[in-house]
Amino acid sequence: MRKPLLYIVIMLLSCCTQQENKTASSTQSLGNISESLITVEQLQGKTAIELRLLRNEIFARKGYVFKDEILNDYFLKKEWYQPNVQAEVVLSDIEKQNIELIKKVETQRKVIADHATDEPADCFKKVVKKIQLEFKRSSLDFMGRYKVFSKELRDFTKNIDIHNVNIDEDGYAFSKTYYLHRNWDLEHIKEDECEDEIFLRYDEQNKFVVIQINNCSLYKEKGEADQISEQSIIIEFTIEKNCSYKFHKVIVAG
Repeated sequence: MRKPLLYIVIMLLSCCTQQENKTASSTQSLGNISESLITVEQLQGKTAIELRLLRNEIFARKGYVFKDEILNDYFLKKEWYQPNVQAEVVLSDIEKQNIELIKKVETQRKVIADHATDEPADCFKKVVKKIQLEFKRSSLDFMGRYKVFSKELRDFTKNIDIHNVNIDEDGYAFSKTYYLHRNWDLEHIKEDECEDEIFLRYDEQNKFVVIQINNCSLYKEKGEADQISEQSIIIEFTIEKNCSYKFHKVIVAG
């Protein structure tokens, strides 16, 4: 499955608030927070999701098994994580102080956040449910000429599994493979065997949700693949107060 590189490039160019040259994760940049005290300054600039992951890493390193499926899925991808249902979690004084400091920063963020009473994961779930409802009932007129993908978009949103998403320091993502069989700009191509993709990206920090259609057409010459033409249709929504969202624009590239 192709990585959504085109989307990443576009969003890096369009979001002026995006951090530049971000090469390390939030936890790696602070080292082992079970061994040394962290400061408020070190937590500045970190998203609500990063803070939540950082706080729970202390428990993960002790083998704690998370009831939250999103956290559980995130830490299961770490080589050092060894879940143990019988693990006895005993916190050191340093760990207790670090957890309290992170909680304090999280609380301060919630006071000024648009959806102050919601954890990032909770808000993600609410936004997804609202999107699923709209795509089920709405005529999707905001899609313009790309409304031809309504059937696939309704199927995609309907099947978004909030308990089976990818999570990283930037947010949550879910994708599904399709064979759209649409020769969107190469009408002379009679066959479309390209593997297409639709994915959703929820970005807590920059307050937007994106649904992107990666549609491709395979050009054949004498029965052999000669070239692949690609097109990305990016549907942007902004995250509003109380975990609602608002349609922003449709971007087409390729």
